[in-house]
Amino acid sequence: MTTRGNRTPLSRILVPASFSTCSEAALDYATSLANRAGASIELLHVRGTLAIVGRPRPVATFFADSDEGVAMERALSRGDCGRIEVRGRVEYGDLFDTITRIAEDGHFDLIVMGHSGGSEIPPRTPSDLAHRVARAVHCPVLSVGAVMARDDAGGSGSPEQAQGGAGRPAPHVV
Repeated sequence: MTTRGNRTPLSRILVPASFSTCSEAALDYATSLANRAGASIELLHVRGTLAIVGRPRPVATFFADSDEGVAMERALSRGDCGRIEVRGRVEYGDLFDTITRIAEDGHFDLIVMGHSGGSEIPPRTPSDLAHRVARAVHCPVLSVGAVMARDDAGGSGSPEQAQGGAGRPAPHVV
C-alpha cells in the first residue's frame, strides 16, 4: 500500500468487541476501511476474570459455549470481509488495560471502537473508554455509533455513507 503525503499506511486495525449493536457497527466500519486499504482486522473480546463453576473445562471450550463465543464465530464468518484477513482473539482481564496492551504490543495502525453513549460496558461508558484508550496508545482511535454503520434495512454502511449521507453522523476521532 502506498502513502500520500505524511500519512501512515493502514495495515492493521484493532476492533474491541462486546458483540453489542455498537461494537458490530464498529466492525462494519472497520471492515469497510480494511477492504479499501487492504488492511487486516483483529477482533478483540475482553472478558473479566475467568470463573468456571462446576467441573473445570478448557478455556477455549468455556468461551466457545458462551453467547460471546457464538457471536465471535458469527463475526468471523461474515460474508462481507472480502479479501481481508479477520482474526479473533479473546483475552481475560481489565478492559482498558487489555485493549491498551494489545494495541501497543500488536503495533496497530488504528483502533475502531463502538459507542452508544450509554453504559454497555460498566462501570464506564464506551465513549469514556475510547477517550481513555486514545490517551494511552500510539495510534488513532475512531469511535463509531450504531446508527452510522447501519442503514434502515440493516445493511452495512461505509465510510462514504458516514460522511454525512442519509443522516448518519461521521465517526468521531478520539
